[in-house]
Amino acid sequence: MKHVAVKSLLSVMLSLMMVVVFVPAVAFADEPDAADAGQATGLEVESNDTIQPLVEFSDQDLEQENEYGVESVEGGLNPVKATDYSKYGVLTVNAPTTPTKAGAGTTSQMTRTSAGTAYWPVTVTEPCVLAIYSYYTFSASQTTYLNIYRDSSCSNAIGGDTYIYRSTDGSYKNCQYFPLTSGGTYYIGVKLPSGAAVSSSNSMKVVLCVDKYAMATSETTIKPNKMYGVCTSAANSVVNLNLTAAKTGYLRVRTDASTSTVLKKAKDGTVLGSQQSTLYYPTFGVKKGRAYQLSTTLPSYNLSTKGFYVYAKNTAIKNKSGSSKKRAATLKKNKYKKGLVIAGTTKAQWFKFKKTNSKNFKFVFKGATNNTFKITIMKGSQKLTYTYDYSLASMSQGFYGPSGTYYIKVTPTSKSSGWYNIKWK
Repeated sequence: MKHVAVKSLLSVMLSLMMVVVFVPAVAFADEPDAADAGQATGLEVESNDTIQPLVEFSDQDLEQENEYGVESVEGGLNPVKATDYSKYGVLTVNAPTTPTKAGAGTTSQMTRTSAGTAYWPVTVTEPCVLAIYSYYTFSASQTTYLNIYRDSSCSNAIGGDTYIYRSTDGSYKNCQYFPLTSGGTYYIGVKLPSGAAVSSSNSMKVVLCVDKYAMATSETTIKPNKMYGVCTSAANSVVNLNLTAAKTGYLRVRTDASTSTVLKKAKDGTVLGSQQSTLYYPTFGVKKGRAYQLSTTLPSYNLSTKGFYVYAKNTAIKNKSGSSKKRAATLKKNKYKKGLVIAGTTKAQWFKFKKTNSKNFKFVFKGATNNTFKITIMKGSQKLTYTYDYSLASMSQGFYGPSGTYYIKVTPTSKSSGWYNIKWK
């Protein structure tokens, strides 16, 4: 999973690039001479509103003590018998409800002192996807394999073997997705090749964090605010998931892989919006009761996981903007008003405020979008336009301007949608 480190580095570079201060020359027709004012204008990024870059899974230490007091399992030259597994403890399977809990639940572990295969049985009652986060600690590098089997002899594998990576401090974790297409008992096997240099005095500890998700395949109808597991092994494979918005507001699509998502109309496949960068989760404006399709692509370089989780968070937002300049919503000083752009809409939204003095002022804009919004501030025939995009959490623009009425126009670009807060101060 080398893409984890690459993604993190890209996130840091992008964050550094975002911290740019620019000073536009701003002057309205009836404002005082700038030399008398002695004031500068500029863009600020508010640090307390920073969007978090994508992460593969929680950084919580997986080496916590098993809450069930699981004893270690010693692997021999042959798999342990099914009737003997209880003395080695019960495998802990977590059921995360939010992405922040993925890969961060209770762990299970075994200590290996010889080559061979040992396993944990796991029983499920319905089709599901298991995401297995794993690593081992050992004094030397050792090839170690993980798989899920249909039998206790560990001969009938669900898929191909995956490596368990070495980690001296538990900070590096491999993740693999396995589809269990029916209920029953399965066996998570850990295999050390013959000749592995482990012994009672030089043991290997294997640690697993196992998450269970509802299974989703292409054309599955998913529910908002619920985690699903998707398994795929095809290069640049596209998974289409159907969803009906539960609330008028925004839909933020989160995965644990470098996926890209396109929002479409469920009926005819019309594209309503697309994710502009795999470094940020896309946010789309949606309407309650309307059917959508999420078309998500897993890139070829991320196929080592053979899957990903998907979580579509649907949050209610009430649009407080005006539909035209004549009907512009009034902004009170230092009071935010919310705006919502539904996917598929390109109509501008309007706000206004009145200044009674010639002191400096600024407007503040923050929110989330899958693309960009254009923000235009106007007074009389004078106007200035700025761009707010998916990478910014917050922007504020300062002005030197006289008293009077100002208008702010928010316009979504092609196939852009999302939500925002706006105020002046």
